[in-house]
Amino acid sequence: MYCQKLTSPPFPQVAASLPANTLRDVRAFEITGTDFAGPLYYKNATPKRKSKSAPSVEQVIPEPPPEEENPDAAEPPTEEAPEEEDDVDQSDPAQQVNKKQPKSYVCIFTCVVTRAIHLELTKDVTARSFLLAFRRFSARRGSVSVMYSDNAQTFRCVSRYLKNIRSDPSVHDLLAMRRTS
Repeated sequence: MYCQKLTSPPFPQVAASLPANTLRDVRAFEITGTDFAGPLYYKNATPKRKSKSAPSVEQVIPEPPPEEENPDAAEPPTEEAPEEEDDVDQSDPAQQVNKKQPKSYVCIFTCVVTRAIHLELTKDVTARSFLLAFRRFSARRGSVSVMYSDNAQTFRCVSRYLKNIRSDPSVHDLLAMRRTS
């Protein structure tokens, strides 16, 4: 008798071929994938008050209370009940978040070659907000030659918009000069 586990040959595993764009020697973010994440809820920032000056020593150290002749005659401090807010409903916290806090989204750009990421904050998931985020991304990371995305409505709308723009000869020449497909 012998152990088949130890004497059996290893299973031949065939690795999948990598996409050609991941093997090219290009700079970072020249080949990019994009997607949206969110919504993220945030609070509006309230400006902090500036203090006029640092408190003086007299303001920091309180004066000692005057000594009373009969300490038993002093009245005990009274506690006031905290005020309750009647207009806030505590039943469903998810609805409270949606009513009070605005939403924002993150446009994620990933480099296909190096797997680095670039995040851009947007107020909504529209074609206009994506184009503005892409403009900021391109200004920071350079031009993109190939862009991958999922088939979301926002990206399809941007694709139609860019196809209309590319029909203009001056834009077509500019993109050809930058080698953008």
